[in-house]
Amino acid sequence: MKDKKEKESLSTIEKIKSVARTEFITNGYSATRTRDIAEKAGVNLALMNYHFRSKDNLFDLVMQESIEKLFSFIIPTLQDSTTSLEEKLFSLSDQYINLILEEPNLPIFVLNEIQHNPARFANQIRFNTEIMGSCYLVQLKEADPENDPVQHLITYLGILLFPFFMRPVLAANGNVSEDGFVAAMLKRKQMAPVWMKAILGI
Repeated sequence: MKDKKEKESLSTIEKIKSVARTEFITNGYSATRTRDIAEKAGVNLALMNYHFRSKDNLFDLVMQESIEKLFSFIIPTLQDSTTSLEEKLFSLSDQYINLILEEPNLPIFVLNEIQHNPARFANQIRFNTEIMGSCYLVQLKEADPENDPVQHLITYLGILLFPFFMRPVLAANGNVSEDGFVAAMLKRKQMAPVWMKAILGI
């Protein structure tokens, strides 16, 4: 009986988090109401408050999980000493663009948090230890000794992510259809590593 109740409780928590994530990503923190989350999750407001205490706590949890999702595959890829720089470039492009095509609002959601709380973001992705000390940055430095490898990393993330920031503008002005954008991103997935290799001269 106890196990059944615990499973039901976990199921309820996951359902609330799933709805909250959609609401926060779609509408932002300010425009999202806890009452709306509770209604869409099919639970009463008192139960939601029992599990999460406050809107701030729920938002922090959703944001933490969103950051982890956006960056979870980066660190293992960057630290993998068994793959070449070229393989890492193709892997990052493939994984990033596939993920964001599935959740196109995720980068903007996380970017807003970076602007509001950069220190927490840097700590959460372990920037100084996991990224700055990665095999990927060593390989970048070896490929282009004259330039800062962090600049290359920023450039590559820009190539991969910026089109998704521009997507609403392109759609609003009728410059690209939904199918056209997806097709362009699938093509970019193949071209982005080639562009980066050209920048690095490899």
